Amino acid sequence: MSDPDDYADEWEQLDEKVILAQILTELQQIRLLLSQADTGASDDDDDETAYRCRKCAEVVEADARADHARNAHKAPPGVADGMFTAVE
Repeated sequence: MSDPDDYADEWEQLDEKVILAQILTELQQIRLLLSQADTGASDDDDDETAYRCRKCAEVVEADARADHARNAHKAPPGVADGMFTAVE
């Protein structure tokens, strides 16, 4: 087995800049993962559901349904869900 003093010697030989660079790299990876989780981004972005408007047959993304219903058809809030069918 390794002697614990060997690890201490290796630690003492490391340059402070190397340690800080490793910490920075870890933080950047954590921030990237957190930002992807916050935005819902993932590798499966191709699976986003699209919806077709029953009034004008325009295809929009799930997030854009309420805006389309309000802007294109002057629909009141809450009616947008019933105006669309999922596109496969």
